[in-house]
Amino acid sequence: MDNSDIPPLGSVDLGDLASPTPISTQFGFDRGTPVDRLYIERFLSRHANAIRGTVLEVGDDSYTRQFTADPEISPEVIHLHDHNATYTGDLLSAQIPAGHLDAAIITQTLHLIFEAQEALQKLHDALKPGGTLLLTVPGITQMSTDQWADMWYWSFTSRSISELATRVFGEGNFEVGVHGNVYAAVAFLEGLAVEELDTEMLMAPSSEYEVLVTLKATRSIAQPPPLQNPSGGQAARLADDPALRRALVVGWFSFSDGHATAGDLLAADVVNAWLDDLGIAHDTALAPPFDGGVDWRSVDPASYSHAIFVCGPFNCLGYEADFFARFDQCRIIGMDLTLTRPVDEWNPFDALLERDSPTTGRPDLVFASRAPAVPLVGVCRVEDYDGADVAEANAKIDRLLSSIACAPIDIDTRLDTDARQFRTPAAVERALAACDFVVTTRLHGTVLALKNGVPVIPIDPEPDGAKIVQQAKTLGWSPVFVASQVTDQQLLDAASFCQTAEARILAATAAENAAQILADVKAEFAAVMNGAINTDDNLRQASREPLRRIHERRSSSS
Repeated sequence: MDNSDIPPLGSVDLGDLASPTPISTQFGFDRGTPVDRLYIERFLSRHANAIRGTVLEVGDDSYTRQFTADPEISPEVIHLHDHNATYTGDLLSAQIPAGHLDAAIITQTLHLIFEAQEALQKLHDALKPGGTLLLTVPGITQMSTDQWADMWYWSFTSRSISELATRVFGEGNFEVGVHGNVYAAVAFLEGLAVEELDTEMLMAPSSEYEVLVTLKATRSIAQPPPLQNPSGGQAARLADDPALRRALVVGWFSFSDGHATAGDLLAADVVNAWLDDLGIAHDTALAPPFDGGVDWRSVDPASYSHAIFVCGPFNCLGYEADFFARFDQCRIIGMDLTLTRPVDEWNPFDALLERDSPTTGRPDLVFASRAPAVPLVGVCRVEDYDGADVAEANAKIDRLLSSIACAPIDIDTRLDTDARQFRTPAAVERALAACDFVVTTRLHGTVLALKNGVPVIPIDPEPDGAKIVQQAKTLGWSPVFVASQVTDQQLLDAASFCQTAEARILAATAAENAAQILADVKAEFAAVMNGAINTDDNLRQASREPLRRIHERRSSSS
């Protein structure tokens, strides 16, 4: 803010903060979601693709299961006291086999170990080559008053974590992130919860107030020495010793404006998997917004025996020319490409297995991909209206969707708008029925999901809950929430529940309950149509009188 926004000296009103005692001494857990949890979960969500295979987590495996949909995940838990955990003890004493882990999720733990560098080294050694550590540590923070108080040794800065990571993982094998600003720091020190704060302000970047520091580190794969005589012709390009072969996988995902598609990345996954099967070391060149790879413009081309360009169109244009110029000493392979010119007239590759050209056609590599399935989540939102907490509900839905691996699809039950995706009730119902679960602020989003046995997360936007809460109670469906009261953690727990067989059974039971109740309603309706009147006449007439007056005013004004 500029100086005009700064209150004059002596005019600042601290209000509820004018106390030596914080609002919460529990980091905000007793009020909702602590500020640091927002940053932690966004960090894990951003790097969810690294959570695979055998994954170590501290305390329990909740984050492992929350942030991956990989059906072959193998969670392991380290716990200080629980002998039923995979490993008992701290990061120094637990007997974790060397080279055992594909990933480790270590949140808010390193500060409890005095020998922090030694603990980080043990985590490094427990990872397989290429394995990933996702670690978070406190910066500006309260200190614990519970069982961890006597073990709280450190608060970290991005500089201290960078120094530790350099010593343990080596330059170029880690990324350090900082999260927080003065607004977040004050709120976190006071123990305020995310639900009572402005999320946009919490996410504003600042380098001076490090509330949370994050580390993504990868155990390096042994690099082969640079190839000898890199300009000595094709025989020198391909190392005679297979152990020295190393490939760089490049595609349109390697360029910041390459218009990369899901198919491009899936095709690259196939090539990487095939290289693994061959025992050939490899890197993938990625450009923002994708992370976790290398920059093809800055790596040493002499470290690679092969450069493989994967998927999409390939022509004699600028990016293609830059790629060939940089990796001309490598053996360059074209995979899953579209070439519009006959390959006997123009083919710059040492080997080409194109997807299609004027003379050849092959299936796209995506057919061989094995991307883990993610749940299809129907998102059905009510429009804003007076007296309802619609904006708050939408913000919580957005945070939920950004925190879980899923494929969200917007579905609206309203059919009278001009720009609509679904034009009939049947189309709306069919879309909702196809979802794995639904999150909604609409009554009929709730109803149509449950009618089709689809678990639902209903969020009533009315301040104290109204028709959505009542409908869920009538049907015997739980969970159901009120927008102003539900926490982010409750929504995450509900999303986990909705992906279980138990939730499917409960949804089907709710539909059966509705059918049984409506059978009685049908009988009552038949009685009414056959002449049964059960409304007190005096009450009926008195209740109609305000309607008559409104009608008369409307008629006279028109």
